[in-house]
Amino acid sequence: MDRREFIRNLIASTAVSGLASVPLVPALGTRPAQAQYVEVIVAAIGVIKTIADASRGDGGLGASLSTLNGKLDVAIRQLAAIQKSIEYVVTEIAKLRKDIFDALGEQAAYVIHNEVVTAIQRIQDLMVEAKTRGVSLAADNLNRGDFVDRLKARYENFDIARDKLVNLPEGRSTLPSSVCSICFAIDCAAFGWGIITDVQLSIEANHHVNWLNRMSDPAQQHSVAEAIRIAGVNEAKIISDAKERFEKEGDAASYIAYKVYSGSPADVCVIYNMDAESYAQDGRGWMRTGVTKSILAARFTRDVVDKSGAAFLENIKDVDHIYHHLNPDGTTWLAHPKIGEIDQSKCVRQDLPLYGIDYNHLVRVARSTNPSDLRSWKVLAPVVFQNVRTGSGTLWKEVTSIKAWKDAQLILDQVNLQRLKRAYATACLSHVVEHLSQVRRMKQTLPAVDLTDAVRQ
Repeated sequence: MDRREFIRNLIASTAVSGLASVPLVPALGTRPAQAQYVEVIVAAIGVIKTIADASRGDGGLGASLSTLNGKLDVAIRQLAAIQKSIEYVVTEIAKLRKDIFDALGEQAAYVIHNEVVTAIQRIQDLMVEAKTRGVSLAADNLNRGDFVDRLKARYENFDIARDKLVNLPEGRSTLPSSVCSICFAIDCAAFGWGIITDVQLSIEANHHVNWLNRMSDPAQQHSVAEAIRIAGVNEAKIISDAKERFEKEGDAASYIAYKVYSGSPADVCVIYNMDAESYAQDGRGWMRTGVTKSILAARFTRDVVDKSGAAFLENIKDVDHIYHHLNPDGTTWLAHPKIGEIDQSKCVRQDLPLYGIDYNHLVRVARSTNPSDLRSWKVLAPVVFQNVRTGSGTLWKEVTSIKAWKDAQLILDQVNLQRLKRAYATACLSHVVEHLSQVRRMKQTLPAVDLTDAVRQ
């Protein structure tokens, strides 16, 4: 059993797999927590883009790697540039702290990821010490003292930590992808230090390509590519859940959210059918007004704000109320000039219970006790339609309440979080794919090896 197989079996038997999973979608009503998540993921996107810039071929680590051809003298000439890139990249990786793993739900990889970073930092400490003492670590320097043994020991520790991360299912996820280029840079530096051979470097390149392939494979659970797909699935589920919540529970915030999600402006519309009856002062002589209709639409807007490559839906506003009140005979009693813009086929339709109009209220409105005045539609209509807007029309009242707008924004905040996660995963995948291309090109210049024989000594 080689070391890779041993470590793979060890990981499978540890308690890592028993860690509790973390919900991908924060619960409604947690905007402060989501704001914190947004802040740390935005920071992570900045870090991964900086690492990608430092790792690509136009003057960064990629440029140094592209010149390596398995020749030790070439590796020695590039060693200073490779070490400088390692120093820069490890500083950036150190910015990926636990709160970012928490925000992305990648806690399972946190401990082992940190083991790799710590191992790299210990190698970096040796590089700094050698530089301070004026000692070249290149293989052609025969006066390196105990640096060679110390480099071997620390590279061995790094190698073990890296294997644990590679063989952990979560080791192919977005945050571990941040160390992929520096891990191979350490291998190339080790070749330049003379502590591994060109054959060993070729073996490492093969294993490294396999790791990158798993990261970029959407069919691999926990992979970087899968994270992009999952974020899209989560976003769709947030909106479908909102729609279902409105249809089953009549939740106004959910109604606003799924309408505004689709576009801006968005009309949240309710059509009410209602009848009313009024009585004389003695409780007799009642009359029915006849079935009338009110079409009420609240027009909402929202902004689209770019947040590190994610299109955030923000600043929901209720900008207009559009109405159409109809007489019992179907003719218009009162209509908003924009009522023709409302697609009534998309409105929610509700039948309201019979409205019993209070006699004293009618007297106050009519300023008369004359029965003919109290039965006049001119007097009754304002009372009936006002009741729809402020009384029995519960959904309309909720839709136009400030609380509903705020709760609708909370739902969109969940969408925003998934979009930000997708933007982060996309940045990671871009880095992985670019780095993979670099390593594949370099691998062609190294000795051919059979992966079945790729056992480290």
